[in-house]
Amino acid sequence: MEDELDRLLRTPILRPPPDFAGQVMKRIQHLPAPEAVPRWQSAWRWLALAAAAVPAMLQLLAFMFGMWAATAAG
Repeated sequence: MEDELDRLLRTPILRPPPDFAGQVMKRIQHLPAPEAVPRWQSAWRWLALAAAAVPAMLQLLAFMFGMWAATAAG
């Protein structure tokens, strides 16, 4: 038995216009070009990313230890 919701999910609700890709590309070309980032700023960004990865890894290890402790406790 076919449900109304099943019929609704099978039919496409939105149909993009035929020239949708062309319109999107035309708008993208008008966007400003990204500015170049000085080398020292890029190095600081990588250092900040590496520094943020340390607590993230500690959090992951704490979660894994919690899961191991919960399953080992039976």
